[in-house]
Amino acid sequence: ASQASVGFLYARLAFLIAALMAGMAAGGLVGNGIVRRRSITFGMMAWAMGGASIFCLAMGAMLSDIIALPESPAQAALLVVAACSGGLGGAVFPLVVALRRRVRPDLQETSSLYSADLVGACLGAVIPGTLVIPALGMRLGLVGMAVVGLLSCVVLLVAKDLGREGR
Repeated sequence: ASQASVGFLYARLAFLIAALMAGMAAGGLVGNGIVRRRSITFGMMAWAMGGASIFCLAMGAMLSDIIALPESPAQAALLVVAACSGGLGGAVFPLVVALRRRVRPDLQETSSLYSADLVGACLGAVIPGTLVIPALGMRLGLVGMAVVGLLSCVVLLVAKDLGREGR
């Protein structure tokens, strides 16, 4: 009986992680395509973060509707959400790398950015599940993520206005 319940959990978790990773791979392809066609700016990064913030707000608004669905459609919807979340993250990383190379052409290595990305992913996995969601709930936690994203938009736009745009 224990193996049946644990096996069921592992299978669902595997599908969720696979959807997230597939979304990240697809998003990375999109981000790389953007980088090949355009020079990345602080303003573009602000738009990307704004889009991610709107996604968080939309998920907060739709969460109760998704959870209220019957089990199979709810699971499918959560896989789509995971893939979309991964897609956003995957698309942003090539933009960040390109912006860093544009602002600091002397720093060509990306391992420190990748390390920071992985640390952020670890913290982003642990902090919401152990602190934010238990304290605020899922909906307010998503609103909090949107606020952080919008604050990063402000920082990017201030950086743009400070002339770091490289005009």
